[in-house]
Order: sequence, then C-alpha cells, then structure tokens
Amino acid sequence: MQEHLARVHAALDRAPAKLAWAKLELLLGLSSAALGLTLASSLPALAVPLVALGGYLALAGHRSHLYDAMSRQTAITWRRLEELALEPPRAAASSATPTSKAGAQGQPSATGLEAS
Repeated sequence: MQEHLARVHAALDRAPAKLAWAKLELLLGLSSAALGLTLASSLPALAVPLVALGGYLALAGHRSHLYDAMSRQTAITWRRLEELALEPPRAAASSATPTSKAGAQGQPSATGLEAS
C-alpha cells in the first residue's frame, strides 16, 4: 500500500501529511479556544482572538487528517483498480434463454398466446 500511497502523493504533487504536527495543531487549537472561553467574562478583548485562533488551528489539524484519509482511500482504490485490470475477463453469461416447448404442445405459452 505504501507504493500506491507514494504514487498518490506524487500525482497530487504534495508531500505526505505530517500527522504529529496536525495532532499538535488540534491540541493547541482546542486549548486556545478553551482558554478563550474561560477568559470570556473577565477579558473579552483577549477571549475573542483566542477563540478565533483556536478554532482555526483545530480546523487546520482536522483538515490534515482528512487529507491523509483521502489519500489512503485513493491509494486503496488505485490498487484495487489495478488488480481488476490484471484479472482475466470473465466469460459473459449467455443472454439467450431456452425456448419454451409448451406452445408447441398445444399448451399456452408464458405470454398467454398459443403456438399455431
């Protein structure tokens, strides 16, 4: 899978996500937002920027995790498509159905019409 994941990153012309940094962004962002909410009653001028910065950092960290998950899913899809392309084609099922002999014996056929 790592080979396919490297191909996805090369096709996107993007380096793999650094998930340790993304987790740190999430932690710092949520901490900053929580501190801003705590200070909202006593220092509202400081609370608003802290909540805004915290929300931005938390969303940036979350976005990195989403990009990583998307890249992994794309790599799995590419691998599966390559596997399907290498498989020999299956024999097509015959679309011809056997004819009913009921009409030839004087019995009504499946359509309700009798053979003449």
